[in-house]
Amino acid sequence: MKLKEKVGFIGYGNMGSVIIDNILLLDLIENRNIIISNRNLSKLNNIKENYPEISITSDNSYLASISDKIFIFVEPQQMKNVMIDISQNLTENKHIIHICAGLKFKDIDIRNELKITQVIPTIVSKIHKSEYDSMENNKTGVSLIIHNENTTIHDKKFVENLFNEFSHVKNIKNENNEFEIGTILTSCGPAFIGLLLSKIAIISSNKSSLAVEDIQDMILKTLSATTSYLSYAIENSEDTENNKNKNINSSAYDLMSKIATKKGITQEGIDYLDPRIEEIVDDLSNKLLKRF
Repeated sequence: MKLKEKVGFIGYGNMGSVIIDNILLLDLIENRNIIISNRNLSKLNNIKENYPEISITSDNSYLASISDKIFIFVEPQQMKNVMIDISQNLTENKHIIHICAGLKFKDIDIRNELKITQVIPTIVSKIHKSEYDSMENNKTGVSLIIHNENTTIHDKKFVENLFNEFSHVKNIKNENNEFEIGTILTSCGPAFIGLLLSKIAIISSNKSSLAVEDIQDMILKTLSATTSYLSYAIENSEDTENNKNKNINSSAYDLMSKIATKKGITQEGIDYLDPRIEEIVDDLSNKLLKRF
């Protein structure tokens, strides 16, 4: 998917580094067509050493002046200052791609003159170099993508194809909380899952003589096997009148019914968790939706 246009990247923080490193590792854009800007240039020393054809700078305005596509990987509260930095070098032909959750297109371009794409990536899409050679499919995690009305088909395909190389791309609408809930599930979700697994590991260790390493191994392997089981069940459900709307809810309850026995330990745990988890998830969703 190599292109001749100049591609600029502003920001090499937690999320920006994941995306840029993936692009470089997978060789998705010719190095000579890449320029990266970061306030702290020393953070880019390793990139410059490993990919000498890449240009680096601390001047966002200069980057914008020579780039056809401008990726902005900064925090939402920093976006305004970045746009001020580059505003004089923006034309209707340039394409802005940013990852700032909670910002609407009008927050960035009040006159609706620019081509803008918003991507909500996830940190779990990071490809580890040590695993790359053995990976048949590099896609991990989900990237949500939404384009404004000025974005051309060429621009849309470029962004979608790029992120599709290392993540599963979902085009969503900016209506009926699609974008907000999607962000909570795919971008925030790994942090919530990590917190839950951490608490389970700590409590399990406190209540047993099992080594923490063994507990972690049990949890991660069980989580991996469970997601594989549910994915297979959904994808291979029979297309019958009673089963044509198979989804994760029905598949999960099928799984629970196969594990739990009447008055058994699993059933007691399900009965305890079910109403409490439903309340927690509902409250959490409402709280986070207010942030958008």
